[in-house]
Amino acid sequence: MEEFGELTEQTVAAPTPVRWKGATSFGPIHQLNERCIELLCDAATSDSPQVTLPIVTAHRELWIKLEAEARERMARLPFVIADAQFRNGTRWRRVTQSQPHEAEVDAISNGLPKEPSEHLMLETLMFAWQTARQDRTVALMAFAMSSSVAEIIAGLTPRQIRTIATRESHTVQIRWASNLPFWHDLLMAAQEDDEKQLAALHLHAKLMLCGGFLAVPR
Repeated sequence: MEEFGELTEQTVAAPTPVRWKGATSFGPIHQLNERCIELLCDAATSDSPQVTLPIVTAHRELWIKLEAEARERMARLPFVIADAQFRNGTRWRRVTQSQPHEAEVDAISNGLPKEPSEHLMLETLMFAWQTARQDRTVALMAFAMSSSVAEIIAGLTPRQIRTIATRESHTVQIRWASNLPFWHDLLMAAQEDDEKQLAALHLHAKLMLCGGFLAVPR
């Protein structure tokens, strides 16, 4: 009986938690998200006519009041909030093969000034490049990236990345930039340190991200 009891205690011992091998990427993801948020805060204080991003112009006062701790809370989403057409394989093949037509460049705007857009695009692409080369699965999840785009980005050189970041800076977008209610609620929850609301908004963001998988060409 004692032997049976000892065996039972060993059998019901708590199992070792399974660790996702991409968990170490959360730190860099959050750091890049913080850079995006800092850029939006700076845009809110700017009087540049190039700042036309709806979530900035509509919620300018909330961005201006956003303190460092609140910015950090906003940045805790488990994926990158900047998107550079990461699910559009057709566009990325065209971008890496030749320069786009001027009409196409003029037709696309991210609602932010050119210089900060270039910095954001470069940081986003460098992180995407490093991630796609090291772990393709993590790249797909962290950037909501299609497998074809991950393959293209992984094959780029640092020089190509810098060239694309400069030429295509207008294409880097903040996800759901026209969804005013979502960003308003996220700003408020971050300012008020409302962990329950933040968790609900993070879940909502994940669902929107998954929904986007079905809407964009691969």
